[in-house]
Amino acid sequence: MQGTYILDFESCKQASVGDVWWEQRTSTDRQLAPRNGAQIANLGPVNFNSVTLAMLKTEPYQATPINGSTIGGQLSSGTVIAIRTRGGHYAKMRIDSYGYNLLITSTTYQ
Repeated sequence: MQGTYILDFESCKQASVGDVWWEQRTSTDRQLAPRNGAQIANLGPVNFNSVTLAMLKTEPYQATPINGSTIGGQLSSGTVIAIRTRGGHYAKMRIDSYGYNLLITSTTYQ
């Protein structure tokens, strides 16, 4: 997921309209922001494979961005984010490598 881009979890592509924006406000001030009615929840460093659709349906989703800044941020390698897409589907995303660009693994449940 490239810095300053939006990811559409339903098509699994970067797009101008999507669900989550990896916003780069400065070189160190960053946030993962839900867009277009999508909501997110930070699950922390949990086992990605153990997060099921049933679990995703019970998360306390919010429209509030997650602090992804280089200092004091909540996003690091191994962090799993739950997403309720703008289309009402569920997805999970693991951060495999943190930086200006995020290397991620994701699964979307249709």
